[in-house]
Amino acid sequence: MSNQRRNGRGGGNQHGGRGASDPMVTMKFTLASFSPRAVQRSMDPVKKDALTHAGASVRKRARQSIRRRKGTSKPGEPPRSHVGTLKRLIYYGWDPASESVVVGPLRFGEGGAPALEYGGLARIKINRGDKAVRVRARVRARPFMGPAKKQVEPLMAGFWRQAALKQRRS
Repeated sequence: MSNQRRNGRGGGNQHGGRGASDPMVTMKFTLASFSPRAVQRSMDPVKKDALTHAGASVRKRARQSIRRRKGTSKPGEPPRSHVGTLKRLIYYGWDPASESVVVGPLRFGEGGAPALEYGGLARIKINRGDKAVRVRARVRARPFMGPAKKQVEPLMAGFWRQAALKQRRS
C-alpha cells in the first residue's frame, strides 16, 4: 500500500482506490410487507439487553473508580472509600415505564451522593471529643458516575450489536 493511500491522500475514489466495477458491498432489495408492531416487538428485547449491559458496565466502572484509601480525595477526583459503603450502594436497573436504565447509588445520608457527584451541601458526621455530631457541610464535587458513563459511551455500539445478534439467534 502506498504512503499516499495509507495517509488518506490520493489513491483513487472514495472506496479506497477500488474501481467502480469492484464494489465492496452488494445489496439486494426485495419488496416485503412492513409491520411496525413486529419491528417494535423485536426491538424491545434488544433495547433492554443493550441498555442493561451498558448499565452494568457504568456501575462496574463507577465502583472501580472509588478506591479504598485513607483521607479524602481531591476535588475533581472520584471519592475515596474508607468502609466501602458507597461502592456497595451503586446499583443499576431497567425501568420499563421509561424504557431506560437507571444507574447510581441508593440514597444515603442527606444529600450524600448528589453532593459528591456535583458538589453542594450534605449532612456529615464529625467527631467532637467523645461524641459524634451531624453538621451540614459544603462538599466540593468529586464525580464518579459521570466519568464512568463517559468511559462506557464508546462501547455502546458494541452492546447494541451484541444484543441484536443474540436476538437474531433466538
